[in-house]
Amino acid sequence: MSPNDNVAKGWADQLKEWMLVVAIIGGALLFLTGPLELAKQCFQWLKLGAWEPFLLSDALRIVGMRYPQTDYVGLQKIFDWVLSREYWWSMPGLVILAVWAGYLIVEANRDA
Repeated sequence: MSPNDNVAKGWADQLKEWMLVVAIIGGALLFLTGPLELAKQCFQWLKLGAWEPFLLSDALRIVGMRYPQTDYVGLQKIFDWVLSREYWWSMPGLVILAVWAGYLIVEANRDA
């Protein structure tokens, strides 16, 4: 095994560790943002007497992603429907995706 192979393996191991850290932090943030947004909406409702929805499309805009557009009418209707849902309702699905991604990263580390 050459020294370059050892360096590459070291970088790969570091990258896997960082990916795991990012997945854990991302999962924690995903888990917390839904309940926190719901709590914020509840406090606004108690103060103002009106429910102000926070949609998935609002979340996309905040993180700088553009609204998805496609020439396929049926697919666009699906995008429109999903992104018109309130953000906190999407949290179970996002948590499941985060857990699944974490599982894949752990399995990849176990095989290495």
